[in-house]
Amino acid sequence: MFCRLRDNGRVEYGNLGSNLTGLIPDSTRNAMLIDPLRQYHIYNPIDALQLMILGGWKLVSSNMALVSQTAGSINSDTFYLLTREIELDEKGKAIFLGRLKDSYK
Repeated sequence: MFCRLRDNGRVEYGNLGSNLTGLIPDSTRNAMLIDPLRQYHIYNPIDALQLMILGGWKLVSSNMALVSQTAGSINSDTFYLLTREIELDEKGKAIFLGRLKDSYK
């Protein structure tokens, strides 16, 4: 599983939550899909990152992209890419893959 932690503490999971529905218990899914901004009002990305890592997520990459530059002002977009492993049996993997593909049709 992958997610993106934005510089404002917001976590983007894409369709991950709905794709996991029924494949793992809801309580496990809800515990894994941490939202530091909504759940704990953590806006600082470093604090949110630490919370995610303590929750079982691993930092894979970080990126800072220049969004715009005008009149001496620089706007950038920073995010952190995180991953977490889950165990699915072959049937669960097939269902998850099918849902992932179907979400882009």
